[in-house]
Amino acid sequence: MEQFKLMSQSNRKKKLVFYGAFDRYNYGDLLMPTLFRMFVDKFAPQLLAEYEIIYSSISDSNLNGVGGNPTISMGKVGKDLAEGSVILLVGGAVLGAEAESQFLYSLGSKEEFEFYHRLKKESCIKFQKTVATRFDIGWSHPYTLGKSLFESDTKIIYNAVGGRMRAGKLSLADECYERLHTADYVSVRDRTVLKGLQEKGFNNCILSPDSAAIMAEFVDDEFLEKRIPSQIRKQLPGRYFVFQAAPHKLDRDLELVQRSLMEIKDRTNCEIVLLPVGYATGHDDSIVLNELAIKLGGHAKFMQNLSVWEIIYIIKNSAGLLGTSLHAIITAICYQKPHIALSAKVPKLKSFLSTWGFLPYNASYSINETAAISKLINEPPRRELFELAEKVRRLVIVNNHKIVDVIAGSDGLAP
Repeated sequence: MEQFKLMSQSNRKKKLVFYGAFDRYNYGDLLMPTLFRMFVDKFAPQLLAEYEIIYSSISDSNLNGVGGNPTISMGKVGKDLAEGSVILLVGGAVLGAEAESQFLYSLGSKEEFEFYHRLKKESCIKFQKTVATRFDIGWSHPYTLGKSLFESDTKIIYNAVGGRMRAGKLSLADECYERLHTADYVSVRDRTVLKGLQEKGFNNCILSPDSAAIMAEFVDDEFLEKRIPSQIRKQLPGRYFVFQAAPHKLDRDLELVQRSLMEIKDRTNCEIVLLPVGYATGHDDSIVLNELAIKLGGHAKFMQNLSVWEIIYIIKNSAGLLGTSLHAIITAICYQKPHIALSAKVPKLKSFLSTWGFLPYNASYSINETAAISKLINEPPRRELFELAEKVRRLVIVNNHKIVDVIAGSDGLAP
């Protein structure tokens, strides 16, 4: 990536840039920058006098209608940063994330995804040119930033991030590590990521829960009351559990899933709510859940085309959640709900729960373990669920305060 050229104006206001993969509709990615802005408004309003907050991703977008924020591409933002600006990677699996995969996730349909996925295999050079044209960023790992990219004096902060460098691309991985070493503050969300960075000499990394784990601090019943349409409330059954799954993360056939959900329904005396949270191409929860809804007929309520606040509302008011999404599970944790991780194919979810969770909810389950899953919904350990929610909320607040200190000028913890 070429160094961003500074358009120097000494009287310009410094920018606090929330940067991440929120130019696509994926629940957790949209939620994290909004929650950090809520934290600033409540705990660090002094930053608003000194910094202009903007939202940036690798492309321009506007997902304001579903609870996101309009974004300006980093290709544009990086060229016009005043001295003393800050780039905050707000979370998510950004470490080692490749521009090519981000391009595929940003496409508008499954057909487009499959077309460009084939193009990538058949003509790698042509595919790379397409990606470069789309994103205006000349480096293959756009979310692993280093200070050498910016001509202005810019702080770089990583907030409870995840991800991994690919061992098969050692030269690119080394460049990622070099960039990461220049950051002013690095925090990661689980012990697996922490161990990987420590092995590369990052001895001052901070371990903190995912930044979305603060949501219950701000998003309560009063907040949701103003944002949830009456038709959403009317569609929901009186007592229900939530099922969420991405097709490539579900290791069972739909006939078995259908039978298992019906067994859990009978054992728990709960209705079934099918809830997609990954709408970005390549995640496609709605595809598999729509097929499942057809198989279940009138025995399940399929909720779709939802805002992030509607997703929170549905999980918050459920009897429990079964899912493959890290941020769906984190939402259930925040609101002290039973959370059953179907995580055999989701390393980041397994790593997060093994770092922060408690037995039996930090284990991985198969959908056909209906007796065990039903017991977890019917007999939740209320005290332990409360303590877990409080622990992750408190630790995120502590980490966010450390980040504010770095932004405000206190010494960072650069590795």
